[in-house]
Amino acid sequence: VCRRSGVSPIVSQMVGRTLVVWVVPMCASILMADGCFRGWATWWNPCQQTGAFDVSIPVTIQPTFTGIPVTFHTQIVGHKSVCGSPPAWGRCTRDVFGNLATLYTRKMMLSAFQVPFLRLVMDIFWYKTLSQDVERGLEDLVGTQIAAVDFALVLGCAFPALVPLCAAAILTSAICQRLSEHICKYQVVQPQSFAQTKWEVALYLMLSHMVQCILLPLAIS
Repeated sequence: VCRRSGVSPIVSQMVGRTLVVWVVPMCASILMADGCFRGWATWWNPCQQTGAFDVSIPVTIQPTFTGIPVTFHTQIVGHKSVCGSPPAWGRCTRDVFGNLATLYTRKMMLSAFQVPFLRLVMDIFWYKTLSQDVERGLEDLVGTQIAAVDFALVLGCAFPALVPLCAAAILTSAICQRLSEHICKYQVVQPQSFAQTKWEVALYLMLSHMVQCILLPLAIS
C-alpha cells in the first residue's frame, strides 16, 4: 500500500510509531496521572459510589461537670479526599515521566531480548515454506533501529537505563536479521527511495534530539 501511494514504508512506520508510542501514551499518562488530571478517579468504580471512602470512628468523652459520657463520630477519611481532591499540578511532570519510564523500559526489554528472536523463528517457518527465491526489503530492520535510536535520543539522559537497552535492541535485531538471511536464503533488496528516506530519517532523529532538549529540563525539575 505504501509503495503504491508513493509513501516510503519507513516513513509510514515513523509516523505511525510517533502516534502509537509517543502521542497516545503521553496523552493517556497526562489524563490519568494523579498529579495531572486524575482521570483514574472518573473511571474507578468505588469513586462512583457516594460515601465509599467515608471512614469515621466513635469518640467518647465524659465531661467532669456533668459526669455523663457523650459519644460522637469523627471522620478520619472522606470520600472527597480520595476521589475529589484537586490535582497536585506540581507533580504532573514527574508522574508522567515515571509512568513513561516504566512503560518504555519494559518495551525496550522486549525489543532487545524477545522480539528479534520471535521474528527469526517466524522467518524460518515462513520462508522455508516458499519454493521459489523471494526478496525482502530493509524496512523492518531500519524501522527497528530507528525506534531504538529514537528512544535513546529522547529519554536517554532522563533515564540512563534505556541507553544500553536500546543498544542491545539494535545489536540483537541486526544479528537476527543476518541469521535469517543465512538460514532462509532470501535476497535483501534496497528500496529505490532509500536515498531520499535517509534524509527523512535524519530529520526525524534531529527532531527527536530537539524534543530531548525540551524534555530534559522538565525531567530534572
